Amino acid sequence: MPSRPRTFCINGCKAQSISDSRLCATCDAVRQKKIDARRAVIAKKRTARFGTSREQGYDWQWEKVSKHVRRNEPICRMCKNALASCVDHIVPIKQGGERLAIDNLQPLCHKCHAVKTAQDVSRYKVV
Repeated sequence: MPSRPRTFCINGCKAQSISDSRLCATCDAVRQKKIDARRAVIAKKRTARFGTSREQGYDWQWEKVSKHVRRNEPICRMCKNALASCVDHIVPIKQGGERLAIDNLQPLCHKCHAVKTAQDVSRYKVV
């Protein structure tokens, strides 16, 4: 049976590439370090702008209420065919919505939560 031809790193370092990648192990590790550093910078900027999740009000009380809502209604309220992974404020807190009121919370899947958040941002100019 013919063997697969050897592939070499696309960076031109003459090393053999690892499987499922076009880079050698060394170049792949360098690339991953750059990606991790970029993600850290983005996270730092986001924290500086918005504060940590705890500073935004997502503390132990929120965790408890969020689990309660997802336990009582495990299916996404918008699409009704996916498991709820997020709990969303129907009326955003910045628009006067209650932070921990059960009637202001709805369970959503990640995709529907992203859509609802984008709608809230455009409607209320809330970021």
